[in-house]
Amino acid sequence: MDARIAVRTLALLAVAATAALPVAPAVAAAGPTCQRHATVVSGKAVVPGYSTQQVPRPDGSMASELVRDPSKDKPITAITHQPVIVTSDTATPRYDGVVYTLTKNSNFILTCFAESKSSQTVFPSVRLLVGSAHVRAKAGEPGAVDTGQALVNPFARAAMTFEVVLTGTSELNVEQGVTHVALLKGSGRINVTPYVGPSPGTCRQVHTAELRSPTKGRPRGAASYDKGSGLS
Repeated sequence: MDARIAVRTLALLAVAATAALPVAPAVAAAGPTCQRHATVVSGKAVVPGYSTQQVPRPDGSMASELVRDPSKDKPITAITHQPVIVTSDTATPRYDGVVYTLTKNSNFILTCFAESKSSQTVFPSVRLLVGSAHVRAKAGEPGAVDTGQALVNPFARAAMTFEVVLTGTSELNVEQGVTHVALLKGSGRINVTPYVGPSPGTCRQVHTAELRSPTKGRPRGAASYDKGSGLS
């Protein structure tokens, strides 16, 4: 991990879990009914620490800037609303019965999601900023992963294990990148609510998906799905 992270990173991490998202049949949710609490059952995770340091500007002058300071990292076993970074090869938080396994340097925040705008029932979700996550969910107890490109969760609350991998993101830019989705175990399909590509907000039920952030050449971004999606 880069030892020097600008102030902008803190702002991005703080707002990422509550950023406005396109309306969709499955939606990221926040509110008093969203009880965000997970326990790290294996591996190591920290709340990242920062210090103020004097850093040189291009013109040769000095400026105060927040930089990552691992000596101020706070190891935790109970995760609530704060941004968290995985420091071991993997870390496994258990969040309301859903088991997430995240790879080293993954950066995430606990959130919740609802299966529709009007639903009063919310389920566990992880806002993945950097890295990758395996999600193991029991039947009737879905868990989601939310990225800058899509919300991903089990369709019809099926039991399954699925993977979400982010590429092209960094701690200075958690919104731009590519979300890769794959079903690893289970007979159901993954529900993908895209924020990019054609028909954003229209759910697809798939085994695999790849979703790319908007670029100058593709202002809506791009999304591709397997043959089970019915849409492209």
